[in-house]
Amino acid sequence: MPIKEPKIENWADTVRLMRQQDRRSDQDIRAAICAFAQDGFWNTTCLSAENLRQNFDRAIAIKVRDKDTGESLEQYRSEI
Repeated sequence: MPIKEPKIENWADTVRLMRQQDRRSDQDIRAAICAFAQDGFWNTTCLSAENLRQNFDRAIAIKVRDKDTGESLEQYRSEI
């Protein structure tokens, strides 16, 4: 069974919302995408931009856990 092509318009709109409403930086969004892509469970579970936005905090936690440098999650907390 072939994999569906992503709907670029949906991704673009959701990333725009993450930047404007959630106040996520481009760097943090990229880090979240990379964290999910490298995680054995999430790389097949998080396949849409909406799912990425909904599980953003988990992605950052995975990034910090895998980096294992004692980095604080405080810098990723939203002011919203």
